[in-house]
Amino acid sequence: MSHTSAAVPASSAAPSAGAHRFSAVISRIAEEMAARDDHGTPADYIPMLAGVDPRRFGMAVAEPDGTVYGVGDWRQPFSTQSISKVFALALALSLDGERIVAGGGPRAFGQPLQLTGAAGVRERDSA
Repeated sequence: MSHTSAAVPASSAAPSAGAHRFSAVISRIAEEMAARDDHGTPADYIPMLAGVDPRRFGMAVAEPDGTVYGVGDWRQPFSTQSISKVFALALALSLDGERIVAGGGPRAFGQPLQLTGAAGVRERDSA
């Protein structure tokens, strides 16, 4: 597990004017995460998460020109699980935000978003 505090440019493209800002921000976040002792417990009902060390942390920022800055375990593959919903929403809003917001609400599609049974996710045992 790696919690480096230095943001590493991962491409050969010349850094942008904002490169120092990106590096400084993600380095500071990595340092703050490494210092925390409240990382939680992996969800044992999701097979892809059950054995993951909750202290692992990685983050990367990609610029439009392809320059990527990364810290921590950012090169390690991991399961995104529910956080992928945030990325999907951001993409959808960027494509047709006004229409999506106008038709929104907690059940905008008529169904709750559930992953039970999909991708190896099983329901929690009722106790």
